[in-house]
Amino acid sequence: MKFLIRRLGQEANFHKADLRDAFIGGADLYGVDVSGTDLTGATIKWTNLQTANLEKAILEGVNFEGVNLQGAILRGANLKNTNFWYADLKGADFHGANLESASINCADLQGANLSEASLKNTNFLQTDLQQTNFQSANLSGANLQDANLKNCNLQAANLQGANLRETKFEESIFKNVTIDKNNIFRLPIKILEKYQNTFLVV
Repeated sequence: MKFLIRRLGQEANFHKADLRDAFIGGADLYGVDVSGTDLTGATIKWTNLQTANLEKAILEGVNFEGVNLQGAILRGANLKNTNFWYADLKGADFHGANLESASINCADLQGANLSEASLKNTNFLQTDLQQTNFQSANLSGANLQDANLKNCNLQAANLQGANLRETKFEESIFKNVTIDKNNIFRLPIKILEKYQNTFLVV
């Protein structure tokens, strides 16, 4: 099912709609309700989705390049293989979402909630993740090269096999983190001194 959506008012409601392979470009969808909607394979570029409700939506393979999802709700959503290049995701709620193998490169996730999210093999290259909540998230195999994770909560997160080259972790919480022994030396000295005895080293 294909749709072309360019301009809609903020009262638009697509709750549980079938929007597979839709094209949404440059639309203003502030606060729209697309919870439970199937958007598999859709293209949603440079669109305003601030505070939108995408809870438990099926968003596998969606191209979200350049979208504004500030404060949006994506709890429990299926976001496998999605593209979030250059997206504004500040304060978005991804609690329990599946973002495996997603590309979130050069995006802004400051203050976002990724607690208990599945982030296996997800790419965060050069992404701003300051003050993001990763508590109990699975970041195994994730690419965090040159990402900014200052002041983050990584308590009980799984970093096994993650790429931590040039990653910034200053002032972050690392209690009970699972991490490879080869990656420990990439952490700041202050974090090692404070949390090393709580690490699960693999």
